[in-house]
Amino acid sequence: MIIAYYPISPQPYVVIDGNHRVAANYQAGMKKIKAYVLKPSVHLQAMASEFDRLVYGIYFNLAWIGDFIIGEITFEQMMDRLAPI
Repeated sequence: MIIAYYPISPQPYVVIDGNHRVAANYQAGMKKIKAYVLKPSVHLQAMASEFDRLVYGIYFNLAWIGDFIIGEITFEQMMDRLAPI
């Protein structure tokens, strides 16, 4: 299963491959499943269009900027996490 961080979603980690495995495990009563978390920089490269990459990058960066503003991360952490747009 592959998941990606998508900050504009109500659940910020979104399954992008392996939905059927998730559903089967859930129906079998399993509470955990191993997954590969796709880095945002890789996720950006896989977007279908330049518009998708731009929108994802803007919202992704706004999430980190918001975390900095409310004091959850340092300025250095924010700068390290910002996605290229």
